[in-house]
Amino acid sequence: MFYGTTCCTRLWGLSNIVGAFALSSTGTSSSLLLQQQGNNNGHHWQIHKTIPALRNDLPVDANSNIGLREAVLNVLDQWSDEYSGDSEWRSLLNKANLKQEVEESVVALNHLHDWRKEEKEQQPFIAVDACCGKGIFSTLLSYMAPLYFPGLTRIILFDKDRNIDWGHIQAANNQNTHTGRPFMELWSGINLHEQDVMVEQLLASSAAASNDESHNPNNNPMLLAITGIHLCKTLSPRLIGIVNSLGPDKAPYLCLAPCCLPRHQQQLPITLYEGPLQRHARLAAAQQRVNAKQRGRQAHNCYVCQQQHHVRDCPERQKRAATEQEWNVIVQNAMLQTLPCWKCGKMGHLKMDCTESDPLVIVPKPPTVMLDMAPLMKDHQQQHEEETPLPRYCRALAATIQDTQEVRVVDSGLTNQQHLTAPKDSNNWNRFRKSLFIVATR
Repeated sequence: MFYGTTCCTRLWGLSNIVGAFALSSTGTSSSLLLQQQGNNNGHHWQIHKTIPALRNDLPVDANSNIGLREAVLNVLDQWSDEYSGDSEWRSLLNKANLKQEVEESVVALNHLHDWRKEEKEQQPFIAVDACCGKGIFSTLLSYMAPLYFPGLTRIILFDKDRNIDWGHIQAANNQNTHTGRPFMELWSGINLHEQDVMVEQLLASSAAASNDESHNPNNNPMLLAITGIHLCKTLSPRLIGIVNSLGPDKAPYLCLAPCCLPRHQQQLPITLYEGPLQRHARLAAAQQRVNAKQRGRQAHNCYVCQQQHHVRDCPERQKRAATEQEWNVIVQNAMLQTLPCWKCGKMGHLKMDCTESDPLVIVPKPPTVMLDMAPLMKDHQQQHEEETPLPRYCRALAATIQDTQEVRVVDSGLTNQQHLTAPKDSNNWNRFRKSLFIVATR
């Protein structure tokens, strides 16, 4: 247990009392300067309110790991002692809803820890934090990994927002080598709806980590443990599609907390697994379609040397061709190697030589299952039902996760309290959105 916060607070108060006498002699407003001093050293940051609040009312259910909860509180104490007032940590430690996000992270950490305990072989793994926001879950996980998550080699966290202040992530990474904590790899500007891109990036990261002898001397397959907290609307089914596409051998664990239901789509497509050969053939066909549509959009690159100039200005011309005819042959051969046919999209010939009678490139779609939202969205008040649509939605989502050994919809006991203070939300069935977690092991 850390008690540094209380001591620091008392010392801070004593130093300000002394400073107040000095300020009064200069005629400066002591209250204003004292307030500025408190802000500079982080005395008024949310972290100091969050820790005692969590100690008092962090819910405990039958499945909670008491030691894990205490470890989270100890990490928060450490952050309060070491980083309060640090500008790099301000956006995290002074976050308005810090308490709520820590509560949700504790639930997700507990499920991840349970999965690791049940793993017999304890293979090394990468934790993936989807739509991470400030990355509170990832940062807590990094600090707790040496004791509670052995085998965790790296944490990948990504979000679509490029403007998030991740200064605390970078600051923590600067110290990870001598603390034994896993590195947190940031992917900003990532669109979860670009599913093929996401799957390829995650597969590439897993393959690279598998070949890293410093963390994986036995070259074991690097597992991906994926967590998504508060994913809105169609992001939840999209993440399930990514997990399905990765397959159970690569992504054996998913913890997902949907935030809300998509209301404008009656049918939600959720991608299913396809083998590597089928996926590569589909991606190749998609690239061929792009090639056929691009026309001369790459003409700013020289065909011969690939530099940023027109081919007629290429410096290779004087070195490799004595006549105009020789240079034209060199250029044409280079075009065959670098440019697709603008008619059919294939490489190896130009449009003038294309023999395709029907140049339309057929791009196969990945296998999908359609989730019918209509029965899930019926008004529970009109139907006089006690159950709200969100639990039905979570169960329907859970049923679309492929090749599961076990899949559960777990009620964490956390609830959104807004309906207690805002009359307009008194009948909002979505007020339970903090409570439900989908946990799947494969």
